[in-house]
Amino acid sequence: MIDLLFANPLHFAAEWYRWGVAIALAVASVSTLWIFFDSQQQQVDAIFWRVLSLIAAIVVTPGAVLSLQPGLIHRLGETPVLLAYLGLLAAGMGLLSLILYAFGVGVRAGAAVDEAPQVDPLSPPEGAAAAPPASPRPITPPRLDRAAPQEEATLTLTGEQKIAPPLAWLVVMDGPLAGHAHALTALTHVGREGGYNDIVLADATVSRQHARVRLEQGQFVLYDLASANGVFVNETAVQRQPLRNGDRLRLGAVTLGFMMVSEEDAPLPPPDATLSAPTLVIETG
Repeated sequence: MIDLLFANPLHFAAEWYRWGVAIALAVASVSTLWIFFDSQQQQVDAIFWRVLSLIAAIVVTPGAVLSLQPGLIHRLGETPVLLAYLGLLAAGMGLLSLILYAFGVGVRAGAAVDEAPQVDPLSPPEGAAAAPPASPRPITPPRLDRAAPQEEATLTLTGEQKIAPPLAWLVVMDGPLAGHAHALTALTHVGREGGYNDIVLADATVSRQHARVRLEQGQFVLYDLASANGVFVNETAVQRQPLRNGDRLRLGAVTLGFMMVSEEDAPLPPPDATLSAPTLVIETG
């Protein structure tokens, strides 16, 4: 193959400008557009592959222009031959960029979250009126079975004083995972990728890091982490929303129910106690 490319440069250049440059331009353009739009959609940092694929598309472009002007090729001497070899190299570089990006090489997840406007988690947006939450249809809490050992989930207040967060869950309401309950801790991340989230929703409409639920002054608050398809509470799009027992959350196409046990129903353990999260058994019958 190498001999065919370099044994007769003029023959290679003639074939290149006849049909090869069109394929190279298509490969470089598709690689560039795919990496740019997919990295934006998936909210990842792929700046290296963006730049590399863009350079490949730029290098191929002069050859594509020459292919439309055959008379100009003969007047440029050896330059068209050089551009042909550079175009072939650039097309391979663009294709390699796309392949390595698809396999996640050199891709850093969660960069788009850092670019999102920062919102003060302890106060609503300026000028926004506090609207009373809707009254959704009540959700039946899961039955608590046996206790299972889990990492201690406590909040440090001052000094050595610790309290356990209230018992609360997000329950999947639809799809193949309907009925699965996920216990909430003081800080819970929800998304599609297992390496970055505490609750994993394997659905294409859910972003890699879609939302977080944070315990603030005894109340769980939901945040949208600049997700592609938004966060909805009782079918209202939200960026920050305190949650109440019975709220319906929609992340992409996945619907979740929020359940919280009141202190009267489940008193908190002493400050120095170790909190064990219970095993949840969902009864569908």
